Amino acid sequence: MDETKRQLTGLLTAINFEDSKEEFIDEFLDLVNKETMSLLVSSKIPVNKLEKIKNISSEQQSDEWLRLIKEYIGTNQYNEVYESVFSSNLKSALSNALPKLNDKQTAIFNAYLSQFLTTK
Repeated sequence: MDETKRQLTGLLTAINFEDSKEEFIDEFLDLVNKETMSLLVSSKIPVNKLEKIKNISSEQQSDEWLRLIKEYIGTNQYNEVYESVFSSNLKSALSNALPKLNDKQTAIFNAYLSQFLTTK
């Protein structure tokens, strides 16, 4: 994860991102994680198990979520979906930034992006 954060920082630097890079990266990765979990939960955990969670106390919900995730979603599955969601969200974010770059920024960005993609 530290390598991913380092590379995302480099990409943001290449496009002259002026806000807090660390805050943006943390929010971006949190969003990717939440989207990944949402996709997996809705597609892998049976509806009756999800309904059961609604009927238990909030104190017990965290434990039940962890148990269901371990039971129905493996680490490999999570990683595969995470990589897909990460790539999709990154492409979307970058497609919004690219038209705003000048030639020098685009060259720096493309060099950094090719390096980033070869290590993912």
